[in-house]
Amino acid sequence: MPVSYSFDDPIVAIHMKGEYSVLDLENAVLAALADPARPARPVLMYDLRESRALRERPTEDVRGMARFLARNRHAFNSRLVMVAPSDLAFGLMRLGAVTAEAGGVVAEVFREYEPARAWLLGEGPPAVERMDAGADDDTATPSEGGRDAAAEW
Repeated sequence: MPVSYSFDDPIVAIHMKGEYSVLDLENAVLAALADPARPARPVLMYDLRESRALRERPTEDVRGMARFLARNRHAFNSRLVMVAPSDLAFGLMRLGAVTAEAGGVVAEVFREYEPARAWLLGEGPPAVERMDAGADDDTATPSEGGRDAAAEW
């Protein structure tokens, strides 16, 4: 099955493998969020570690999925993390994160599963903060720029 889901309280994890359509993904998200076994106060994780579908995915599909998630944000407490190890997937998911943030979702993209899970559970720093850890100017808060820009966009 190219898109499946699992629960890791409070995480609703959407697993993408191989090739799948946007409709496959939307249906899996809706099914997971409607499942009576889902956690009481869920947060959402997109696990793209085995996805191959993004190679041919138009950017408008990524933006469309982000808008879909924003419309359904209350079902997952407006908190989303995406695990995207490849450069292409990471870049596309950053585009999706910015679009989702403009719709009221708090979103982050990570390359590795464990830091993504920790962030989603409130136990780790944002991905941007980790990337900027070696920057010379430590007076700025790295995550503020992305959040403000997304809100204005």
